[in-house]
Amino acid sequence: MAPLQKLVQGLGLLLVTATVVAAQTKGSLTIKADLQEANSITGVVTARGNVHVDYPARQLSATAQQGFYEEKKQTITLIGNVIIIQKGHNQIQANKVTYFLSEDRIKAEPQAGQQVNGTYVISAKTQDTTVITADSQEANTTSGIVVATGNVHLDYPARQMTATSQKATYSDKARTIVMQGDVSVLQKGGNTLQAESVTYDLVQSRFLASPSNGKQVRGVYNLPEAQAKPAS
Repeated sequence: MAPLQKLVQGLGLLLVTATVVAAQTKGSLTIKADLQEANSITGVVTARGNVHVDYPARQLSATAQQGFYEEKKQTITLIGNVIIIQKGHNQIQANKVTYFLSEDRIKAEPQAGQQVNGTYVISAKTQDTTVITADSQEANTTSGIVVATGNVHLDYPARQMTATSQKATYSDKARTIVMQGDVSVLQKGGNTLQAESVTYDLVQSRFLASPSNGKQVRGVYNLPEAQAKPAS
């Protein structure tokens, strides 16, 4: 059977479902939309209106306004109010998302003047999350690594921590966030940390900060006010 299985069945119906098989990947990927078109020569499927993508083998689902599956390039491109959900909880919101099937890689891009928003569950038990916004984000669905670049802002409410940098790498397996480039961290109590690179161990809640060549790490820590001694 051709790689585009059950290609656009019932084209006259409002909801059209196509099931495609991605080369070099396991399982199938299902695309639902109000309308779908397919070109048997180019191997391109175009989906429009209330697009929903389901890829069980990678625990991934997505919604968008438009979608394009290109068999030769092994890519899926989603456009317009894109929401990607990974493993049932991690979520990426962007204007455009390209999924490179052979690489298990997601590239998310925003509209001009906006940013990509990613929400990642740090603890499945407590459902603590960290929110990362950046000019672009890439995620590997196999390794669990997310790379955010450009005007990165990180918010971790459970630890009362926010941070900014030029790049951030979140590793789901290593349980770390590595921030690079003009890193500034604000912690509870107003404590601040400035460095060129900061590695945050999510399990131990521990920072390791490093400076650029010839410079130093700068930390400012607010000391608690001394309590007055009771009169004798």
